[in-house]
Amino acid sequence: MMSWAIWEDRNALLNCGKGSDPGMVVTQVTNRLDEFRNSRKAFSLLAASLVSRAPTDWIAPPPSQLKLNTGVSLRSTASLIGIRVTIRDDRGKVLVAHSNLFYGSFNAELGQFMALREGLMLARFYNFHIQVAEVSSSKVISSLNSPHPILDDARFIVSDIKALLSDVGYVRVFLFPSQETVWQLT
Repeated sequence: MMSWAIWEDRNALLNCGKGSDPGMVVTQVTNRLDEFRNSRKAFSLLAASLVSRAPTDWIAPPPSQLKLNTGVSLRSTASLIGIRVTIRDDRGKVLVAHSNLFYGSFNAELGQFMALREGLMLARFYNFHIQVAEVSSSKVISSLNSPHPILDDARFIVSDIKALLSDVGYVRVFLFPSQETVWQLT
């Protein structure tokens, strides 16, 4: 924080001709640090008071295992795809969630591959050992189980997924039981 404050003050001096007294910079850093600490305390009290309930349509992994859920939303008019991933424990408690937007002409299947890859990268980042992953595309399942190389646009992503699968533990990838679903947004 101190480095950032010095950098900010130096830029103000160079760009605007207005620098602060060094004592004032230290005071500002101290105030920001206190504000941050107080906000963390307030957040931890709030988080402790929240009750975690598993979603009603969510199927839990076996006891003491983690599950990765993926989802995809397409916006065909804007050449935009949204992916979301969630890692939960066997009680349904969300351990980490992530969403991202990608611009480009992606189809639903490629989006499913991208979502699974993003989820596995998230698991690797947090050093989570995932045992179950749930996707909504039968092509993802068949591509991962096929001994034949993938020849379409997904080949590089599938290669990444296979490498990540070994990094995050033994992962069984399942098709979401009800149907293959991709949300189409207009």
